[in-house]
Amino acid sequence: MSVHIGQTQEITLAHQPHLAWYRSGRCVSEAHCAEIAFHEDRVWFRNSQQPETVLTFELPVWATFVAAAKAGALEAPPTGQL
Repeated sequence: MSVHIGQTQEITLAHQPHLAWYRSGRCVSEAHCAEIAFHEDRVWFRNSQQPETVLTFELPVWATFVAAAKAGALEAPPTGQL
């Protein structure tokens, strides 16, 4: 398995740093939960049920996403337009 970081870098999961993963307290242990970890200048993001697939974001990109989510600026596309 590998992880794609942006468009230019790929690392194998065997070489990922030791990460402390966090999830919301609202997430029950058997559910599909979003988990995040912080390492150096990146945020790592995964689904608890598929931990081998990891997305990473630079901290400023993650901060922009979180700010947009908190502001209600993210909307689901209309049905059939994914």
